[in-house]
Amino acid sequence: MSVELRPASLDDLGLEAAFKSYFKQFEENYGIKIIYTSNIKNTRFDSDIETVVYRVVQEAILNALKYADVNEINVGIRQTGRHLVAEVIDAGNGFDPSSKPKGSGLGLYGMNERAELVSGSVNIETKIGEGTNVTLNIPI
Repeated sequence: MSVELRPASLDDLGLEAAFKSYFKQFEENYGIKIIYTSNIKNTRFDSDIETVVYRVVQEAILNALKYADVNEINVGIRQTGRHLVAEVIDAGNGFDPSSKPKGSGLGLYGMNERAELVSGSVNIETKIGEGTNVTLNIPI
């Protein structure tokens, strides 16, 4: 379990390598394609920031797996100026953000809590029948 929370590849090689490994394993296990784009290449960030980005993206992907009913998920990581931005986008079921979330709701709460640990924020845009876009923005 702890390997999934912070894999050795994250410590050793950074976000890019950790995500590529995780996405490959995810696709093999669940049959859902991850379309990944990034401009960070081998750039390293503070360990806490890398952990938050990894965990928030992982949680957003797992939420899409559980609730969105999709065969593909788009993930983008980009450094823009003094910000690191991660986006997870699915074209699935979406949900009503004003209603009580399916499940425990702890996943969404946990994403916000993690982001705040590194002075970041999570924005969730969703609409029933149109999918969900989770955006993590962290100052670097």
